[in-house]
Amino acid sequence: MKERIFIIFCLFALVANFCQAQSSGSHHIMVENEFVNTGLMECEDSMQSLLLEEYVKSHGYKTPDYDVFKEKCLQLFGIRLHPSAQVYSLDINKDIIYSVNEFGRFIFTGNESLFYQPALDHEPTMSEARKVLYTKENGIADMFLAYNKLLFNDNPSSLSYFYKNKDNAIDVVFDLNYEKNDQLIRRAIDYACQNGYIANDVKNVLFYNNPSRGYRKKLITMFYQQAVSNKSCMEAFENLVYAYYKHYKQINVEQKVKDECLVCLLDCLNKYDEAHQSNILKVMDKKAYQHLYNFMLVDKGIAQRIRRNNYYGRTALRDIVEAAILLNSTTDDRTDYYIEDSDGYTNIRESGSPKAKIITRIKSGSFVDVIKKNGEWWQVKTDNGKVGYIHKSRIRCN
Repeated sequence: MKERIFIIFCLFALVANFCQAQSSGSHHIMVENEFVNTGLMECEDSMQSLLLEEYVKSHGYKTPDYDVFKEKCLQLFGIRLHPSAQVYSLDINKDIIYSVNEFGRFIFTGNESLFYQPALDHEPTMSEARKVLYTKENGIADMFLAYNKLLFNDNPSSLSYFYKNKDNAIDVVFDLNYEKNDQLIRRAIDYACQNGYIANDVKNVLFYNNPSRGYRKKLITMFYQQAVSNKSCMEAFENLVYAYYKHYKQINVEQKVKDECLVCLLDCLNKYDEAHQSNILKVMDKKAYQHLYNFMLVDKGIAQRIRRNNYYGRTALRDIVEAAILLNSTTDDRTDYYIEDSDGYTNIRESGSPKAKIITRIKSGSFVDVIKKNGEWWQVKTDNGKVGYIHKSRIRCN
């Protein structure tokens, strides 16, 4: 114990000497219309780093090796650290408030401003900064410890913190890409469904911070599994797909990855459709079809790309994609066509021949979409999605 106290004392003495040297050679720069002493800032960063290290280590945090820490930061946050520690604070990205401390090998949660104490009439001392950190009521230490033990130690003892604090559970799962605890993911999904986060931050829900990891298949799958048993979550899941469509062009992700992500979402919706057949009369009634059609409004080639890639292994989507392609290729002729036959109905055949197999029959007076006008036999599509050929003598137009 005496040796530990002596080591900490030596570290503080070293920092004090460093601060004195920095202050004597420091200069002032203009930041937001105020002059800032850069030497003092570096000194306070160094002291804050030491205080936080002291706290987390004394509360069970296992400081990872720097190479391990670098790899974790790359996987979770998509940022590349310096080959060796060089900075006290490195922002993760412009949309996320968190930053990384290379020297201390931990993440800042955005609340650790131990040396910002405007109520004091002097620059805070080390003791005054430590008092802020150790004041239980402000929650700074608990939050800081929970994030770092979970993200860098995978320590389950920190889970209780996130179960109690909904916004932090959402942050750590969605913004910081933590996926090593399924119970925490389920909690975060439930919390996010309640507060509307899902549709407001679609990129963080669907894609990893590290682009090389692609889209978040595990999270999407677990989200859907909860959605099928929870009406509000199903609504949130559809809102997510809709938000993806609205932001599809702006999301800066490799096209192939964006397509794969969409197929994963459509596959989930198709499973929902298949489990609720009573609500579906035709292919256009399917949620999967309706959402795919939306995407085709902003990217006409998406269905063809899905077809070329063999539906990315989701063969159940074949009929939906083919129907969407067929609709998209329909002529722009907006004339209303309908059937008129003295028999009261006419046959729809597989091909343009009176000997071709009959697919179905359609009543006189029923409207059809004319897709192609090939000689005597026209290709048509009925309002329930059936596609085939009818002799043009049975077709009238308004």
